[in-house]
Amino acid sequence: MPSTQTGLPDPRGPITLAGLLDAMGRYRWAVAAIVLAWLMAGARFAFLAQPVYKADMLIQLDDGATSSSARGWLGDVAALFDIKSSASAEAQIIASRLVVTRAVDVLQRHVDIAPRRLPLIGELATSVDGASGWPGWLGLSGYAWGSATAKVASFEVPSVLEGRPFRLIRISARTWQFSGPGLAVPVQGEIGVERVVASSAGDIRLLVSALDAAPGTPFTLYRRSRQKVVDEVRSLLAVQERVKQSGMIVATLKGHDPGQVGALLREIGAQYIRQNVERKAAEAAQSLDFLDVQLPKLKQQLELVQDRYTTMNVDYGIIDLPEEVKLSLKSAADAQTKLMLLLQKRDELATRFTSAHPAMVAIARQIAAVREQKQGLDHTVKRLPALQQRAAELKLDMRVATDLYTVLLGSTQQLQLLKAGRVASARIVDVAMTPDTPVRRNRVVMMVVALLGGLICGTGFAYVMSWLLGAVSEADDIEGALGIGVLGTMPQSAQQSRLVATAEKGQQRLLALAAPSDPAIESLRSLRTALMLSNASRDKNVLMITAAEPSAGKSFLAANLAAVLGASGQRVLLVDADVHRGYLHESFGVPQSPGLSDFLAGEVKLDDIVHAGPAPGVDLITGGTMRAQADDYFIGAGLAPVLDACRADYAWIIVDTPPILAVADTTMLTRHANVLWLVARAGQSRLGDLRESCKRLRVCGLAPTAVILNGVVQRLGRYGATYCTYGGYRAERGS
Repeated sequence: MPSTQTGLPDPRGPITLAGLLDAMGRYRWAVAAIVLAWLMAGARFAFLAQPVYKADMLIQLDDGATSSSARGWLGDVAALFDIKSSASAEAQIIASRLVVTRAVDVLQRHVDIAPRRLPLIGELATSVDGASGWPGWLGLSGYAWGSATAKVASFEVPSVLEGRPFRLIRISARTWQFSGPGLAVPVQGEIGVERVVASSAGDIRLLVSALDAAPGTPFTLYRRSRQKVVDEVRSLLAVQERVKQSGMIVATLKGHDPGQVGALLREIGAQYIRQNVERKAAEAAQSLDFLDVQLPKLKQQLELVQDRYTTMNVDYGIIDLPEEVKLSLKSAADAQTKLMLLLQKRDELATRFTSAHPAMVAIARQIAAVREQKQGLDHTVKRLPALQQRAAELKLDMRVATDLYTVLLGSTQQLQLLKAGRVASARIVDVAMTPDTPVRRNRVVMMVVALLGGLICGTGFAYVMSWLLGAVSEADDIEGALGIGVLGTMPQSAQQSRLVATAEKGQQRLLALAAPSDPAIESLRSLRTALMLSNASRDKNVLMITAAEPSAGKSFLAANLAAVLGASGQRVLLVDADVHRGYLHESFGVPQSPGLSDFLAGEVKLDDIVHAGPAPGVDLITGGTMRAQADDYFIGAGLAPVLDACRADYAWIIVDTPPILAVADTTMLTRHANVLWLVARAGQSRLGDLRESCKRLRVCGLAPTAVILNGVVQRLGRYGATYCTYGGYRAERGS
């Protein structure tokens, strides 16, 4: 049996626009409520949310030319292998916990203190009179009424007391009183003096640096988690390079308090520069430690070479060297000095890096190049006579030792300057200012986003509910799942709802008589035509109409189809076989008893239960008296005597049966049917129930001839939606 569903939303198959529109229409009030909730939330955020302020700061990174000695002490040689921090790396440092935590600690952002005021009234009193005072104004003590400020330099509590409110009250010009959780009795302290208080959870440290309020003014004091505050600030801090490879970094910070936003960003900038200086100073100190060991050795070597050169001049006199040799000696001295510096730098770097580090690889290449150059110069000196060669070597050693010692002595002085903390590789170009105006919100975009979010959530809700309930919405749903053709669809009728609501007791409620031009009645005329074309004979003229569950509209269909058939000149007998809860007698305005159950019980004759209906050509057999175990009457011959007696007198006998899944009568009744229609209601009947109904009928050797889809709400985009407004068949909206 086919199981493909085309219109019904199914996560295992494609989602169709018609299926979504049907689901939204079915749950339109829920969708509207969801959209309204989103719009209200969006409006609250767009118009009532606390304003957000943004401060920015511009930082320039040094290109390294002026700070090459900050990383080492080789001058121009160091620039060949100095490793510079990229702008992205520095941006990460600015937003790091190291920098942000220092700024939070300096400004005590994890400590919140504010005057305790009455909502609305307290703020109004402050705005009317900004003077300090009125702690017991209007007889309401325990609240601050005038302007009051306090500054806390330090407030440390055990972790279990973080986030708990404490109370601080000014007692006199220099004293205050402190109370809160973990304290058995209030304690007192002095302004500017740290007080350590023992609580049930541990020691509490409090240092109040300033307190500007009238005596008796209360303050609420909180100590928030330091880590949470740091993480909150980092989430609001954005740092990025303004233009790629420019070395200019822009830092922005958002918050609700403009003063705190500006102050915090300025402190973050100051802490970044401070840590930068400290890092340079630490590197300089490490290099100085190395130089402090090397300088005494170099000085001793220089003095030894000078003594040997002086001794030779005394023994042999001043030896004159050719001009070519002097030039070679100068170049050799420079190469030797450079080589010695490189070797010492390699030893210094080896204390921090491995041999595979880029800095170590670069200096190894420099050492190899200088050694190759030095070997060529040494060859020139070796061609001289022995005495001149010895003089040249001594002169070369003395010059190298002098240059090396001079360079290292100058580098030591530079490093001492760096260690003193006077040089940084970055500077703040634009200091963060206190923002005057909040960040402008695009309220239109916010409301559009809220509307779209509501529509998406509402559509998703309708789709999920439709899938969970499995309610049919289109004829294709039924045909694809049951393999049974849908003979017709009947639109929802608003006039039928009004007719039932306004009809008095004992008055007929047939839509076919009250509103013969209703689209639902026109659909019944189409079913009448299909039924008449089925070429039913007198011995095969029993039409039974059933449904899987109550409220599918089978009784409405049976009653009005009988009226439509009668209007065409055919005699029709309508039988209410629902002896449990049948109500066709209400539609026709006739008494319920005597009826079918009374006849089957043998209490009345057949002629006594046939009532003439208000519609021409239509007679009615009502359900009769409600009885316990009424379904026992359908065992055996059941309805056959009634049908056999009436078959020849009527063109059609329409039997309204009970719901298949509700009672067991239906399977016994349908064995007498020549034509069997199964009614399903759009948006209510579930495919699982329809499948189970067909399964029960097939167990008895029966199968529905066709399915009628009732209660279809016509919507734009559905086939035939415009038909309801054609000519006189105008569907009334509102159902």
